[in-house]
Amino acid sequence: MQPGLKPAEPIEFSQGRFLRTRHFKLERDGIAVTQKTLVSSRRYHIAYECIPPKADEITLGNTRLLGASIIFSVLSVLCILVWMFSSKSDGWAAVLLWGVLAGGCWLMFFLTRSSLLIYAQNQGALVMYADTPTPDAVARFVRQLFAARNEFLKLKYGRLSLDQPLSQRLAYLELLRDQEVISEEEYRQLRKLQSDAPLERTGPLGFAP
Repeated sequence: MQPGLKPAEPIEFSQGRFLRTRHFKLERDGIAVTQKTLVSSRRYHIAYECIPPKADEITLGNTRLLGASIIFSVLSVLCILVWMFSSKSDGWAAVLLWGVLAGGCWLMFFLTRSSLLIYAQNQGALVMYADTPTPDAVARFVRQLFAARNEFLKLKYGRLSLDQPLSQRLAYLELLRDQEVISEEEYRQLRKLQSDAPLERTGPLGFAP
């Protein structure tokens, strides 16, 4: 580091929902994740090799709350029908009871639904909320994450040398292409460079400086 230059600030990101928090910190070779609830805390590391170029996005809801919401709604409708065709005037209490329960369950069901981004491969997985604190904040952190991921993978697998077997060099290039670290055009150019490299040439190829 040159004198007078400050080290880069670590890139961190936090998400929290219903007394559960996740804190993410980008490190040189992966992401440090800290999960906390009221009763537990867990910290683990996810290597960049475990993060694929695309995420699976899913939405999860509490099936018990959904079932309760449907049941209470049906009971509310039945009570309304009974009250309408009955001579009793006190049937509104049952309608109110089941209606309030149904409304509360529906509200909790929609409030607790979670949209998740899941990046999983190589027996590892990164799970994030897709919209917490905001979709724009998540998208900004994902861009920072992939900038760090791609740089790490490029440095680790793109330092190609004639000392390595040709099959290994080509396998590294395929990995970089499949992980979308390099484009198809870059892959073809670098593959040709490896295949055409003269035997007497020494030193690093690919992305090495």
